[in-house]
Amino acid sequence: TALLAHCLLAFTFLSPYVAMSILGISYSFVACALWPMVALVVPFSQLGTAYGFMQSFQNLGLAVVPLIAGYIVDAKGYLWLEVFFCACVCITLIATVLLYIIDLLRGTGLNLSRVERTQRAKRAAAEDLRRGEEAVRNPEA
Repeated sequence: TALLAHCLLAFTFLSPYVAMSILGISYSFVACALWPMVALVVPFSQLGTAYGFMQSFQNLGLAVVPLIAGYIVDAKGYLWLEVFFCACVCITLIATVLLYIIDLLRGTGLNLSRVERTQRAKRAAAEDLRRGEEAVRNPEA
């Protein structure tokens, strides 16, 4: 939907209020999906560091992208600025599809439901318990 909003801003004469409303809704979904995902892929002991890295990269983007945007507007105009944003969204979509494919191939479970995630955690805990019991029975192994 962010791509749709940027295309509306770049290539139509529709009111910018429509595109900006779509953009606001799109980015609010990104925030509520992206930040919780970190807790699914990072061990609990490293969670603070992971969130720190995410915040740092976000702040880097918030510092650098306006400079790039200003340069594009000064050099080429607002149409090219929206083309730049459309290209950024397309790169993000490609990265998302690649992440989804890698997740499917590795079976890391980023796209599991809450029930499936709970079942996977129970199986992993049972396997850990079984390994621990075997280690107690066979300490030399």
